[in-house]
Amino acid sequence: EEQIKKFDTTTLLDTPVGAPADLDHASMAQAIMVVKNAMVLTARETDPCTYMDEHSFRLYQLERGISIAIYGMVPSRQMPLESYVGYTAFKNGYPVAYGGAWIFGARANFGINIFTPYRSGESAFVMAQLLRLYRHVFDIRYFEVEGYQFGLNNPEGIASGAFWFYYRFGFRPVDKEICKQAELEQQKIKSRKNYRSSAKTLVGFTGGNIALNLGNSIPADVIQISTQVLSSIKKDWKNNYQQARKQAVERFCKLVQLNINSLSAMEIKIMEDLALWAMAMQVTNKQKLQLMKQMVFTSTTDIYAYQDLLRKFFKK
Repeated sequence: EEQIKKFDTTTLLDTPVGAPADLDHASMAQAIMVVKNAMVLTARETDPCTYMDEHSFRLYQLERGISIAIYGMVPSRQMPLESYVGYTAFKNGYPVAYGGAWIFGARANFGINIFTPYRSGESAFVMAQLLRLYRHVFDIRYFEVEGYQFGLNNPEGIASGAFWFYYRFGFRPVDKEICKQAELEQQKIKSRKNYRSSAKTLVGFTGGNIALNLGNSIPADVIQISTQVLSSIKKDWKNNYQQARKQAVERFCKLVQLNINSLSAMEIKIMEDLALWAMAMQVTNKQKLQLMKQMVFTSTTDIYAYQDLLRKFFKK
């Protein structure tokens, strides 16, 4: 908490990050090597690092010696609708944290891991810079963190009181009842000297995710769309997925004038998911459909352009 008090979190998150560093080929190769070696030498792994799409690699130089590299995965490993974008954070050139965000429009599921030697000191400042970077590069307005990050089946998260680390940044339990319990526990912490939440209490908080909402509403997520698609297939197609997909693809290609024979296998895969989405959610707006058509091609080639299209889709 003392770390967080040393800087104004709200002001920092609102501060633009500027353009990524202009790296030549040799510098880019060296930066990527450091990112990969940091994981190998600590016996850790994330999919974006292991299956990195090097063309998506960007390095941002921030304040107080902090720099952050972000990167996506090769198309064959990327998710159909979300973009899993990993990161490595550095302090004065040394790797101090790693993790990633599962991004869908203005929404992101976020995870952070601080390397053991750096868990004191500026860990809160590093966390704030990561949120700031994702917010401004991808215009994220809603961050959500899963229970494992603060203790679900994770004894280390309970022992460290990780829940309160996120809480002080403004993250709150998504579940209303858990949120009320956290508020009561927070009052105990403020009113009782040397009070510390019990492990049982902290485990109870892991019964749901926590979220930081920087906007006025909660953006749609992939689960909502998937649920709607499955509901539509069950209701209108009697759970005949193959028939529903065939009909959705034919409808989508006709509406956006797309020749399926001209698409690659990866493009067909994302197009099928978009087609089911368009049919289940009854998307008929011509501009939205054209944005979806563009997504077919950008999803597999440029995560930044793809996410920009998603944000435009939801704003219309």
